[in-house]
Amino acid sequence: DDGLCDPAYDVVVVGPRQGRWRAGRQFGQEPTIISADALTYEQFMSIHADPMLLLKVVSKPIAIEA
Repeated sequence: DDGLCDPAYDVVVVGPRQGRWRAGRQFGQEPTIISADALTYEQFMSIHADPMLLLKVVSKPIAIEA
């Protein structure tokens, strides 16, 4: 377990206007939201290391059951 596969988090990625491919995904100006458990460590690090991409890790909203 590399610690990045926690389904309680999302990875939000924004790329340049012309788009950018990294980790088998295309990123553009619209935020792309990926569940953290859908990325391998290598994919996360390749996105993180790309200076053309803005990456943010956020907590998923907590579902409240009535």
